[in-house]
Amino acid sequence: MTEPKPIRVSFRYGDLPRRTLGTTFRANLRPLTFLANALLGLATALPVAAVIDALTSPPLTSGQVATLFFPGLAVGLVCGLLLLALFDRLGKIVQARAYDAFARGPSRKDGTDVILDASGVVATGKGSLWQLSWTAIVAVEELDDFTLLRPSEVDYLPIPHASLPLGVTPEDLRAAIAHWRSA
Repeated sequence: MTEPKPIRVSFRYGDLPRRTLGTTFRANLRPLTFLANALLGLATALPVAAVIDALTSPPLTSGQVATLFFPGLAVGLVCGLLLLALFDRLGKIVQARAYDAFARGPSRKDGTDVILDASGVVATGKGSLWQLSWTAIVAVEELDDFTLLRPSEVDYLPIPHASLPLGVTPEDLRAAIAHWRSA
């Protein structure tokens, strides 16, 4: 393959779809968030079960403990699942706000110009310069109408396919990136 020509794109983070990129923004934190929410839900469910059991149960003999604890446990687990859903939704809201703050940052709100070539990636914004060699890009991902360049598991540089120069397709972009990364 001949050396691909440099690719230049310009975009504004504020114009990119928050739903798509906000999901990417939190995607690598998702398992940890879910585990924390599940543990919080369980920690809430067990005391609720014990309180309901204590309030609703008559004095028990040892044989009755197992049968009468289950209604309290069931209610406690339902409460725990509802809390899990609530905490999950709150987490999504917080992450959406975090992405909005990320996109409105001084270096991103006025636009970003990106040049991709054999030496790596140069992204410039108002008062910022981000220069990465291809060895600093740990992953390249496809997401809807974007190619994401990831210098870490939590950070990324989106390359909107709609911003590609005339005549450059997303497939051309992927092929050029693959060529440059393998060189």
